[in-house]
Amino acid sequence: MRLWVVVPAYNEAPGITATLRALAAQTDRDFSLVVVDNDSTDGTADVVRSCGFPGDLHVVHETRKGTGAAADTGMRYAIAHGATHLARTDADCLPEPDWTARVRAAFGDGLQLIAGRLRPRTDEAPLPPLRRGAARPSSEPPKRPRSSDGSGPATGGPATSAPM
Repeated sequence: MRLWVVVPAYNEAPGITATLRALAAQTDRDFSLVVVDNDSTDGTADVVRSCGFPGDLHVVHETRKGTGAAADTGMRYAIAHGATHLARTDADCLPEPDWTARVRAAFGDGLQLIAGRLRPRTDEAPLPPLRRGAARPSSEPPKRPRSSDGSGPATGGPATSAPM
């Protein structure tokens, strides 16, 4: 199974190199990478092309604004080039070194849709307080939400996510 990774990107020239380095450092490097430049004005596509990514890199352009449009274009491109298994991350995220290996293993176990925690880069600005919990390394257990007075769990139950 050949995995294709899709990364939509808009005006990410200053930071996308860190994301590309994280993808290049995957323990499972048997994947094609599609970076979709979402009509950036800062030279994002040129940065991606010049980064020296060591694998199969494709840079495509999408003029319709929005992450959804860019992700869709990347997935359609990958499928048109033979992809049967797709993974997606954002241009401002840093996939853990075993991310593609875990995605491949999950597909190999018969799963058809896989979701997991994203770790955003924080080099552009510190995360707002409500998003800091989402940036914890995956080795830390999630904290249970507390009520506003701190006396017990918040109503509505804890959020859940698959450990990806």
